[in-house]
Amino acid sequence: MIKETIMKMEILVKEAKKMAPERKDELESLIKDLKIELDELSKNKQEDADSIAGFANVAVHEALRESKDEALIELSTSGLQSSVRKIAASHPKLTAITRNISRSLSNLGI
Repeated sequence: MIKETIMKMEILVKEAKKMAPERKDELESLIKDLKIELDELSKNKQEDADSIAGFANVAVHEALRESKDEALIELSTSGLQSSVRKIAASHPKLTAITRNISRSLSNLGI
């Protein structure tokens, strides 16, 4: 599931029409880092990895929609951060990546 979810995020970013190239590069890099960390997490905590991937996908989807809904963007990024909290101590790099994804999405003008 994680590979498919990551692939969906990558496609969303590649097809984003109103995103500056440097923001696109940043988000693509963060998604690549997220994939690596989620692959590692899934070895021992598949449900947590699936949850994080799912919320990341929804957050990216909502942030890149033509007609943005501020409430949905906030819910999805909040869900992403919440899904990481219980593994934050054992996976600080993954926590930082998800925080940076949320920050990058908010820098899109959300």
